[in-house]
Amino acid sequence: MDRSSRIRSAARALRADLPELHVAYAEELDRQIVELLGAADSGERVEDDLLELLRSQPSTRVYTEYFLEYGEPPSPDQVALRGYSPLPGRTSPIPMEKYSCPRGDFDWYRRAAGVPVPLCPTHRIQLVKVD
Repeated sequence: MDRSSRIRSAARALRADLPELHVAYAEELDRQIVELLGAADSGERVEDDLLELLRSQPSTRVYTEYFLEYGEPPSPDQVALRGYSPLPGRTSPIPMEKYSCPRGDFDWYRRAAGVPVPLCPTHRIQLVKVD
């Protein structure tokens, strides 16, 4: 996955975890993420702006750095308690099930079995499992 795709993936995943990260102005941040993802889908080069937005608050910065390193989101507890610093040596996370909005602006990762899959908060449609 190239840098641009990874940044957009981090943004889509972060949207699902904003409520647990205790982010100031979470609704406004979510709106800005949706706006930039839409611009990216239209062919605009907004990755630097999107990355700056994702790093704009301490918890979202930690979340984003973890996602860019591992390709999956950290748990909100990891972000709140420790912040992100990579483990020494080679590690590989246990893969989580990924679900995406068919319209491309929201990703959700199932962290535990039995947790129901939410609807896309933007379009109010069912998320689709991504293999």
